Amino acid sequence: MKEDALSGPMSVSRLLVIALVTMLVPLSGCFDDGGSEKKDDVAEEQTALPVLAPPPLSEVVFAAASCEQAALLVPVDAERVAAYLPDGYAVYRDDSGVAWFGASFTHCPSFVKDGSYVRDDLHLAEAGIIIASPDGTGGIHVYQFLTTTDADRLGRDLGLLGAAGGHLEATAYAPEGVLPVGGHNGAAPWPGLSVSFEATAAQAVAPTPGIDRITWWHEGPDATVRIAYAYSAVSAAPAQGVVTVEEGSPFSDMFGATEADAGGFLFAHRFEATAAHHVAGT
Repeated sequence: MKEDALSGPMSVSRLLVIALVTMLVPLSGCFDDGGSEKKDDVAEEQTALPVLAPPPLSEVVFAAASCEQAALLVPVDAERVAAYLPDGYAVYRDDSGVAWFGASFTHCPSFVKDGSYVRDDLHLAEAGIIIASPDGTGGIHVYQFLTTTDADRLGRDLGLLGAAGGHLEATAYAPEGVLPVGGHNGAAPWPGLSVSFEATAAQAVAPTPGIDRITWWHEGPDATVRIAYAYSAVSAAPAQGVVTVEEGSPFSDMFGATEADAGGFLFAHRFEATAAHHVAGT
């Protein structure tokens, strides 16, 4: 008997498709010659150079291994969430016509940015709506409403690129023990779009082939931003949990509440990601 997609239990196979169906420092310059010189008893005026705007960013590349990730999916009304999408984006609907809100929380013991900057410990949170592929490419596509990280340089550069959100030191994901033992929880308390979760694995971890690409999209102030993740060495445990969002936020409007039951997966993996401005046709 077919369960109601909004309220009934979700099968592991369907969750597998859906759940990965579900993750500023301006440069300035000034010139000072160290003092004025007199020439023919007339002081020469010193002129400061104008403040320079930050150089435009076109790409941010980052990668990490030995990561743990929680991806939670909440069923939402397709028509309600469609109103939050910019022109050119279409809500993904499953066979029952249901749309999905996705929240992804990741922890990695270290990561590399742009091939050189290395930082110990990375927490990354992302939230958005599952969408149809905007460019015809495969994998899972999500319209991004929020991305936060406690890695200051990564958060700064994603913000400069035009992604939604940026550096947030309080970004957190706290697995208990080795995945999937114990409870898992995380939070991204971004003002106006705060989101958090609690989840527990439903069964043991197993290899998960075929889940290797998730692409997040956002219309920035000057360009379309696309963050493409390529995953490898993926294993996963089906999970059930609760996602909590801020009252009065777009997320609570999508939920029709501030808390919702969620299904999804707890993952172990490594990834490479490229965040860049998207040019149509490329």
